[in-house]
Amino acid sequence: MVIGIVIGSGIFFKSSPVFSNAGSPFLGIMAWIIGGLLTVASALTISEIATAIPKTGGLFVYIKELYSEKWAFLFGWVQSFIYVPGVTAALSIIFVTQATFFIPMSDFTQKILAISLIFFLILVNIAIINVIPVDAVIASQTPASDAAVLMFGKSGAILISAGIMISIFGAMNGYLLSCTLCYEWIF
Repeated sequence: MVIGIVIGSGIFFKSSPVFSNAGSPFLGIMAWIIGGLLTVASALTISEIATAIPKTGGLFVYIKELYSEKWAFLFGWVQSFIYVPGVTAALSIIFVTQATFFIPMSDFTQKILAISLIFFLILVNIAIINVIPVDAVIASQTPASDAAVLMFGKSGAILISAGIMISIFGAMNGYLLSCTLCYEWIF
């Protein structure tokens, strides 16, 4: 997820400010490399912690085990009210900005569409949990498709599954394309 957020919204949409603030192409590339190295170091650190603390719950559990329940509690609230909404809003804005390539929109229309996209995704998640019991969602490998079968029938599930596959295909393409850009900058 972090890679998708960093690459999808970072490299493709933030290269202009990075290079204009860096002052030279070399410093701009160095900023990306240093950021990449810090991200890799963070991922390796979390993987080491995950190996040492093999419990379900991710960062919340790791912080609780390493520091205290108070810090884990604060981390959970920061994630819930600052980090996740902020990242969701940023990705929604970037999604709508990219959509202007296909459909010209004013700034106001882009903002309305970005907000609507967030509410739509919230409603989809609420619908999944209300259509299928939480235990079934946990046990399913395809909860969105399972909910679509119950709500829209087999043809609805086909459309939902196709949409999910297209989304994943786009994410994979973004990962591969951004990796190619990194190689271009290095070599």
